[in-house]
Amino acid sequence: MYALLIWSACVDDDGADVAATSESDPGEALTWAGEGLRVEVAEAPQNPLAALVAVEVDRPATVELRWDCAGRTGSQTRSFPADGAPLMEIWGVPEQTRCDVQLDATDGAGDTQHVSGLTWVSGGAPEELPETSAAPGGAPGITLISPVLGPDKQEAEFYVYGVDGDGAIVWLYMYAGEPNLDRYVRDMGDGTMAVLLEHSLRRITPGGQTISEVGNADMGLSHHDALPLPGGDALFMISESRIVDVPALGEVPVEGDRLVRVAGGAGGAAAGAIVWEWSAFDHLDTQRFPGELSRKEGKNDEGLDWTHGNGLALSPDGNSVLYSARNQSLIANISLDTGEVGWILGDGGDFALDPAGA
Repeated sequence: MYALLIWSACVDDDGADVAATSESDPGEALTWAGEGLRVEVAEAPQNPLAALVAVEVDRPATVELRWDCAGRTGSQTRSFPADGAPLMEIWGVPEQTRCDVQLDATDGAGDTQHVSGLTWVSGGAPEELPETSAAPGGAPGITLISPVLGPDKQEAEFYVYGVDGDGAIVWLYMYAGEPNLDRYVRDMGDGTMAVLLEHSLRRITPGGQTISEVGNADMGLSHHDALPLPGGDALFMISESRIVDVPALGEVPVEGDRLVRVAGGAGGAAAGAIVWEWSAFDHLDTQRFPGELSRKEGKNDEGLDWTHGNGLALSPDGNSVLYSARNQSLIANISLDTGEVGWILGDGGDFALDPAGA
């Protein structure tokens, strides 16, 4: 569903700015045309609570976009024309909310064209999303929630949505036919987010625009976490199964984790190439089954859920990765160069644990 709004700045006979008066209903297209500046506002395809704003100018200009959505204000500034720049965005808006939009375009000579009096109305979130309530005391920021809606993976709907401290849905990303039961969104700290899919890690803007995507369709299904790496590569956790001879159990199929580094294309390797691999079977103790979880059947029905990796984090120096194996009750520091395990934090590892203070 799209809401389209087109306007151009125009001036009257004495050179004063003229305010446009245009208002949209969700999904309704509006057009207001003039000379020198053209702006198109369209509902974001994967986030009906956000608008994508395309700007065309007849000379290089700096454009400032401002919005007020029932007291929720925001702004964005960008230079145009700017090759490869993503569209400007209005986001963080509750559903069915009226937004008063203004825009200034200033050229190199300092001349400014001003547009005001325009209204965009946000769309609605899918009705099947669970109800949310206000956080105690009104938590700051946006909390992300990732439900699986449906009886199984084949029939489920996949979303990540964000709620504010009042419990209002103000952000949404619809996967549009790209399911992954281990939905995950990582805040990149620069105004973008990384979304985990089955075979790739996608970097998006808050409005849902894809900036880049790194992955390999043949590496296997990613799960739980993925790690963007400096230079554009990405590190994934992939489940693998091997037959292991365990004295207490005999020869049994066991599920472990494989870490796979996929090239983003910025370095010497082609985009999508697997440039580094690491397997828990080759570096951890395959005779270690520390508790009931490590002996449970895995979710892929391919053996005992031996490691069940849950998280990845890059070391401060960028030379190693921290790998968390839930069912082994350990965290391992792994060299991204050699694959060697530098240390293990956990029972029987490289650090003394104080049971009394655990």
